[in-house]
Amino acid sequence: MEIDETLWYHEQGFFNNPFSIKPAAFHDEMFGSEEELRRITNNIELGRVCLIIGEYGTGKTTFLKKAMNNFRGQKRIVYYSCNRREGVIEFDKLLKNRTWFNKLFGIKAKNMILLLDEMQELNPVECDVLVDYYKNSFFKSIILVTKDKRKIKLTPELKKLIDKNVFELRKINAQEAIQLVRKRLDDVDFLPSDVIKKIHQLNPNPRAILENCEDACRNAFEDGSPVVLEKHVKAIKQRKK
Repeated sequence: MEIDETLWYHEQGFFNNPFSIKPAAFHDEMFGSEEELRRITNNIELGRVCLIIGEYGTGKTTFLKKAMNNFRGQKRIVYYSCNRREGVIEFDKLLKNRTWFNKLFGIKAKNMILLLDEMQELNPVECDVLVDYYKNSFFKSIILVTKDKRKIKLTPELKKLIDKNVFELRKINAQEAIQLVRKRLDDVDFLPSDVIKKIHQLNPNPRAILENCEDACRNAFEDGSPVVLEKHVKAIKQRKK
């Protein structure tokens, strides 16, 4: 008889999967990068250009949402992902569409905060436009975000503006992994801390930790165990070989 794999979290009293990594299930959680967030927020307030580097799953989306929330009430955020464009990025259009007033009269908004995701896709012409718009106060601050620093191609002038304002998001340590999982599980003690440490050893990437926790919990449920054991983690390793 085939087991319904979604039932493990119902058994633990959850209506939805607590380890979901889907955008609709976004959790406002960050571990290990709080200091970087504070420094970047400060740099935005000071009107600087920053570069954020983070591998897939290290929390860039959470990081960006927190940064955006700090300024959202001021209606100054312009967000754009470079990998969704068709042709050259139309920065004029982004600024003119900022409010109904700007759009109606074709006026470019000024002193905006630009969050540019997937910036490794920028070409030299777009880099020059960014520098020009920054110097002319259309963008008060620019936050460039990438997952692959090897593909970054910055013009000398843009590199000069960034200077030392480069922040690299790191993978979390074992204690931070425990905090991450505990926040997802609330008071449910189905997943012991020593087992979470074993899961962290598989891959310290936050997204991978959540995915492996889900697999371990499912393995325990299928095994009829009241808690997740080390053998349920080992089963993940064996399946991925």
